[in-house]
Amino acid sequence: MMHLNRLKSLTWNSLKLNEAVIEKDIVINGSGRAVVEKIPAGVIIGNESCKECGGCDLKDSVDIKSICCGMGEEAEAFFAEASRDVLMVHARRGRKVEEPVNIRYFMENGDSNADRVEILAEEGSAITVIMDYSSSKKEAKGFFGVQTKIHVGKHASVHLVKINLLGTQYLSLDDIGVTVDDEGSFNLTQMCL
Repeated sequence: MMHLNRLKSLTWNSLKLNEAVIEKDIVINGSGRAVVEKIPAGVIIGNESCKECGGCDLKDSVDIKSICCGMGEEAEAFFAEASRDVLMVHARRGRKVEEPVNIRYFMENGDSNADRVEILAEEGSAITVIMDYSSSKKEAKGFFGVQTKIHVGKHASVHLVKINLLGTQYLSLDDIGVTVDDEGSFNLTQMCL
């Protein structure tokens, strides 16, 4: 059992709108696949073990892993245990990236996967990241969860677009946490179709 969406707001608590409980056990089989399409200039894509990816200017001053997400501590523990690695998207200092970074997740019937994504926009950079989760059949069932942590540097901007096209029987978790430095901006567009 997992408790989600524990926002610390008296209004939301009294309305009982900010909490959900998943009563069934989620078994991750690691199936499904993620594809990063066409990496634009000024962007580095990698994972936790990628030395070049971790070498950004904010690496020592920003602990992106400590960013709190909206689903709370139990979801944080779930994603830390269930996901294989962290996909890192890094926009370099001063780079205004014109083309979006497209991350596509292909999930089929019976797939069960959890991923973590970290987006880091250095000072003066601008980036759009599109995350598209889809399954080929409307009636497909399974589990897909993603935790996305974003840090927006000073005078930087991030536009995150999330598109959920998973089958009608999919259980989907989408946990997001963001920190924004002075004069930075973050925009989120979410579509569940």
